[in-house]
Amino acid sequence: MNGQAYHRWTRLVNGLLCAVAPASALRWTQGRAANLALLAHYEAATRHGPLGHKRPSRQTADALIQRDLKSVVARARDLARNNTRIQGAIREIVAQVVFGGFRPQVQFRRADGRKDTERNQRVQAHWAAWARAVDWWGLEKLILRHSWEDGNLLLRFFVDPSLLEAGIVPLGIEALEFDHLDTSVHGTLANGNLARHGIEFDALGHVAAYHLYPEHPGQDGWGLWQRSVAVPAEQVLHVWERVRASQTRGMTWLAPLVMDCYELDDYEAAVRITARLQAAMSTFLKTQNASQYMADYTGLGLQDGQDEAPAGFGLAADKGEVPETLDPGGVKLLPPGLEPHVVSSTQPGPDHEAYMRAALQGQSTGFGMTYESYSHDYAGSTYSSARNGSLGERRGYRMQQFYLLARAHGPVWQRWCRMLELSGLEPGAEAGMPVKWLLPGWPWVDPRNDATAAEKRIAMCTTSRQDIAAEAGDNFFEAADEQAEETDYLQAKGLLTRPREED
Repeated sequence: MNGQAYHRWTRLVNGLLCAVAPASALRWTQGRAANLALLAHYEAATRHGPLGHKRPSRQTADALIQRDLKSVVARARDLARNNTRIQGAIREIVAQVVFGGFRPQVQFRRADGRKDTERNQRVQAHWAAWARAVDWWGLEKLILRHSWEDGNLLLRFFVDPSLLEAGIVPLGIEALEFDHLDTSVHGTLANGNLARHGIEFDALGHVAAYHLYPEHPGQDGWGLWQRSVAVPAEQVLHVWERVRASQTRGMTWLAPLVMDCYELDDYEAAVRITARLQAAMSTFLKTQNASQYMADYTGLGLQDGQDEAPAGFGLAADKGEVPETLDPGGVKLLPPGLEPHVVSSTQPGPDHEAYMRAALQGQSTGFGMTYESYSHDYAGSTYSSARNGSLGERRGYRMQQFYLLARAHGPVWQRWCRMLELSGLEPGAEAGMPVKWLLPGWPWVDPRNDATAAEKRIAMCTTSRQDIAAEAGDNFFEAADEQAEETDYLQAKGLLTRPREED
């Protein structure tokens, strides 16, 4: 009996007792209150009914990840390789989040408070040269892809003298898949530190080292004999997202989608196979008297060791020519008594489109994308729905940009600044130079109305021209300088006259 049923029944009994024995009714009421307290619970915790078999583990995040990470990541990588929708969605996300890359805008100021433009541009030029040398744009995309597919990526830093010889900040960087981590290193180590599946922590709980295999264990032969090496934490950047307090490494962002994607693939494969089989059996010939077209072998059986029926068993030779194929546009005369029966295909069924739409809507939610962006099906969308969906989708992309800033760009910038200072390439360089990152933006959904709204926001002093330009991924000062150069050029060509000065 649940709490509500018990409540209704006991109220009825209590009312009857009050009428005949008030003292007994009081004792009944006290016992009833205690029983109701016992029956009160979270219905989500019930062990009966449809949720009775749902008893998930309460282990720490690290314990669950250690048990399932390899299997889940292998399946996620498989989907990213072979599933067109998953591969397309990840490519779309990377294009929206990274696009042309994040650009640092150094914020040095002179003694008078104005920006030190010359120095800022010089430092930014050093960064641009380094970014080209190490393919930082490619690493930006790789970090985001691995977050979706693996949930982790390791960046290992080293001094590269060849870069310094070319006048470039000598910070080498290598991307390592999380498979390099030796998860067998676990427990208290000889130096007193505590290791959790390959990540070593000091007494204060800070990461002290990563125990890494020199070569990828998945490389043929390498995983059979190599031993891991403890690499100091200052040489490694672990890029991952924490979703639980008991986590020290990440899980692939595709984890909730893996089973749905595989099941949908199986469903689509079954539909295709069934449709192909039905298409292959296009036409049959029917007759009301099958014996009329078969030779008379009543009672004929195959003897021991005989694999085939005797020659002549089958269609009777004297009943006319029975066609075996039908050519497109051809006309065949059938023997008497035979009529064609065309097989109509039942796959995909009438509910196929609705089922596929519901399934893809669920998957698009897992990616944080609109159904239209994920499926490229814009048939049922309207301008207002597309606009609202696009704004929400962009907010999710912006969150991923902030994730990259916090977990990758910020730490890399700190290391790069220290290396710039040590290299002597920029006199007076400081570790941790002030910077503001210019993130890729998006064009306005409704340019006319959005531009009008931007003008009003500037007039109300609720934003700045720099912020308006940054929302679209542009640099206000660069745009202003380019406009000034264009104006000077047009005036020099006599295509633009200066306004007359008033007397």
